Amino acid sequence: MSPNFDLLKEDMKSWGKTALLFLAPVAILYITFVLTNCEDGFTWSDFIPSIFVQGAIVVYFLNEFLALIKKFVESNKY
Repeated sequence: MSPNFDLLKEDMKSWGKTALLFLAPVAILYITFVLTNCEDGFTWSDFIPSIFVQGAIVVYFLNEFLALIKKFVESNKY
């Protein structure tokens, strides 16, 4: 059991696994965006995400930050 306001190794492992799991849809969205923008080869401007993709990335990071705060504030049983 992890106490409140403390992050144990198990908390970080659990958070990391969840973060990697939810990174997949954002990564697929970004890769799809890049592949649809290239027409006759890659240029550096093809890798700049659109506003939609940027929004998805921001929402992902906010969600993971809130999940980490939740692990920090609550006591968790393992």
